[in-house]
Amino acid sequence: MADSTAERPTPSSSRISSQALDVLLKLEAEQIATLLSSRFGLDLAPILRPLPTELPQLALHLERLDRVFELKDGGILHLEFQARLTQADFLRFLHYALALLQAYPGRKIWLVVLCGPGVQLAPLPMTLGLLPYTQHYVLLGNQDGEAVLARLRILATSGAPWAETDRLDLYLLLLMRHQPDTETVARAGLALAESLPAVDRPRVIGAILSLAYHYEGQDLLDRLVEELMTTRVWEQQLVESRERGIEQGIEQGIEQGIERGRAEERRALLRRALSRRFGAIPPSLEARIAVADTEILTALFDQALVVSTIDDI
Repeated sequence: MADSTAERPTPSSSRISSQALDVLLKLEAEQIATLLSSRFGLDLAPILRPLPTELPQLALHLERLDRVFELKDGGILHLEFQARLTQADFLRFLHYALALLQAYPGRKIWLVVLCGPGVQLAPLPMTLGLLPYTQHYVLLGNQDGEAVLARLRILATSGAPWAETDRLDLYLLLLMRHQPDTETVARAGLALAESLPAVDRPRVIGAILSLAYHYEGQDLLDRLVEELMTTRVWEQQLVESRERGIEQGIEQGIEQGIERGRAEERRALLRRALSRRFGAIPPSLEARIAVADTEILTALFDQALVVSTIDDI
């Protein structure tokens, strides 16, 4: 994102681990990739499945939002998000193009770069001569992010359902043009995400957090996550207290609410990751997930990232 040639460490103290962000954003990038044709007019086949990004031919790491997908027509889509573009980025794209061409011989390779406000003019589409490779750049930084934010706030207040294009605008809000700073825009986006159905919140929140991380680093990520958890736990606890008529034990109730909130977040992320990787979740595993505490859910989530089959969990 902001400086794709630099690697920022992700300390173990982060409330959202690098593995959790990686899974969230692979899922999110897949959602965005499916809208490239309808939203941006790119002549791409639908997504078939995500592909590994750690290619042995290439000794560099992709940023978390950069994803590779197999298309239903056999092509390969490489999706990137860039706040700005430098010469080093173009060289990285070419290096990765060569690795993909070697890894998937005979396939058409597409690079689609979604460009943020630091890119004033999107480069023209580029090919590599006789090689089956095409680059496309989509300029988002010239879009009025404040107007989009105002429209989404009206939508959230109205209670009307969100269309896929509305969710896409929320995902990409930080890549648009804004007067306020990144932290202010990120907070506004996270507040809007709370109005989405529960099933959609993890991927939207994950995308906003990761974009903020790439813009400003770990400190901003930690602040946003901690405030997000605190706010949501308070709201959840108040609702549960009203429904159950609990008026005493507020301090203990908040502590329990925090644990329940964390467990439900991890439970939702685990189910989504398993469904995306393996399809239907076996009843025996679903029963374990339903009663697991936060520690067990975290362990199951870590296993879900690396196992070859769902039976190994």
